[in-house]
Amino acid sequence: MMSATLPILRVFIFLALPFAVFAQTAPAQNKDEFPEKAIWMNIDHKLVMDNLKDKIAILVISDERSVECEYYLRMMEAMSIKTPATQLIEVMVADTTNPLSRKHLVNYIQRNGYMHPIAVFPDLAGFKNMKVESAPYFILYEKGLRTITQGGHDGYVAITKRIEILNEQGDVFPTCLNHQFRSYLEPASFANPVVETPTYIAFEEGGEHIYLNDAAHNRMIEFDADGTITHLVGTTLPGYFDQNVFTSQFNRPRGMVHADGNLYIADTHNNRVRVIDMTTEQVTSLLGSGYITWKKVKTIDARFEPLGLPTDLAVLGNLLYVASAATNQLFEVDMKDGSAELLCDLPDGNVGLLRNCPVNLNAGSNVLYVTMADGKAYKVDRKGKITELKKGTPFRFASVCEWKNGIAGVTKDGRVVYLEEEKDWKVVGEQVVEGKPKNDVRVQGATDIMSKDGDLYVVDSDNHLVRMLGSSSDKLMKNFWFRPNQELVGFDAAHTNGDIVLLDSLFLGSKPVELHVLLDLEGYKIVSAGQNELLPMDVSGKLKVDSEMIRKEEFTLTVDPEYPDLDIYLEIYITLEHPENKGLFLIKRAYLDIPIAKQPGAETLQEQIFKPNLLPY
Repeated sequence: MMSATLPILRVFIFLALPFAVFAQTAPAQNKDEFPEKAIWMNIDHKLVMDNLKDKIAILVISDERSVECEYYLRMMEAMSIKTPATQLIEVMVADTTNPLSRKHLVNYIQRNGYMHPIAVFPDLAGFKNMKVESAPYFILYEKGLRTITQGGHDGYVAITKRIEILNEQGDVFPTCLNHQFRSYLEPASFANPVVETPTYIAFEEGGEHIYLNDAAHNRMIEFDADGTITHLVGTTLPGYFDQNVFTSQFNRPRGMVHADGNLYIADTHNNRVRVIDMTTEQVTSLLGSGYITWKKVKTIDARFEPLGLPTDLAVLGNLLYVASAATNQLFEVDMKDGSAELLCDLPDGNVGLLRNCPVNLNAGSNVLYVTMADGKAYKVDRKGKITELKKGTPFRFASVCEWKNGIAGVTKDGRVVYLEEEKDWKVVGEQVVEGKPKNDVRVQGATDIMSKDGDLYVVDSDNHLVRMLGSSSDKLMKNFWFRPNQELVGFDAAHTNGDIVLLDSLFLGSKPVELHVLLDLEGYKIVSAGQNELLPMDVSGKLKVDSEMIRKEEFTLTVDPEYPDLDIYLEIYITLEHPENKGLFLIKRAYLDIPIAKQPGAETLQEQIFKPNLLPY
């Protein structure tokens, strides 16, 4: 079992490379090995290097805090999916300065929809004659032999070009195993069926609406003050498309801010700032051409020049401020024409393998608060002067903002802290009970923190919640509840997988046969407003489905005796509420495979019980 506080840095593996490089970079006597004590996730068995001897594999050394790594991973995974002979593997190197829980990693997998194996290595000692100085770092293997080792953008380019060459040559791929290691993890966990992985939060300027980034679905959701959905912004498919709020597409969007009736969104992997007019419900692009740049720049010409991985936004006065993770800069943007000028360069440098970059941006009273990937927070005035927030503080921040008469922050390890003028940082909720420290004001994997009407809102991402505090003296937090409603109908469960369940054979005779299927849900209740439907893979017209009955934990199939296939294949979606924890939900997707057998004397009615796996992962 992995420790609940195991520190982690990730690594990905993908095989492919030119033979001319072998002898120089990967002599046989220096064969790489995976450590025995590695922890593997998203796969049902541990991998060893021999598992890759018949494949082309890419290993990417990464850090889960790095926006740059996330960007390259997304492209590597898309490439590997198109090429089954290749295998992508992510590995994290244990780091005591960055402890990550198993829940955090599950949330990371769920949020990004990753399907490749992910490992935690104690170190990289098994990789001979290789020095990794920063992440992402790419290693290419061709049938177990290392052929390319290179970091950053140059490494990505080298590997993608090599795989193109192998595709063109056509003499390597046919001899590689054409399957990929299957992900065993179902990234649908017990969470609200609307928001599985909340990350960034924003508030309506002069109004009561709350906006939440639903990261696993590449969309934003607007709630009213009591938690009821009022808008779903964007489809669930990643992409780029400007139209209305229902059909527009985003690609790994992150931070948001609302001003002048518009919602501004940092559309990170599209390298753009998008704007939603909440009155007309139309989506447009304000800043960024869609191309990425890693080069520091002084100005950006609206939609005609590149913007590198925008992560978060803030409005101060009449200007929009945008943080770029690729160039590590902060820009002032005219909200009318999108022209951008550099406000300041942000602190550079590596922390271990992590290349520092901004991950959170909030506006205060005439200053901006920037939180970096390394956990340091800074105040930036309107002239671009940077001051580290309470230099020497022991905390590593995920986000900071102004609250009450001071500054509030949420730390990497889940504590909420508060700083008043001329005082030291206070840990909110910390107390001593019977001589032992106790603190119930804790979150997991926080990504954003903001204040509204005197309350502090914390995005508790790993627990799929938004938590609230009314005072720095509070000992407990309360939840902002998301309320299921009819907007949920047709909701697309994010990145869920389901094992095929082989039911008993259906015997067909000379007459149509009704198959009555009962769902054994072990006390879980079907949410009537959720997605509850059957999707038969039927092109013959010889199968009738009474899918309405699924709301009553049962359904009926009527099968024509001339049904042409040897089995019936069904996809089932059900939205369930936990029997003991009201307000906790599970979107379950499963596949049913029902074999067909011909038998002249078959009964006209058959009954089966289907028991889906109800574990969240």
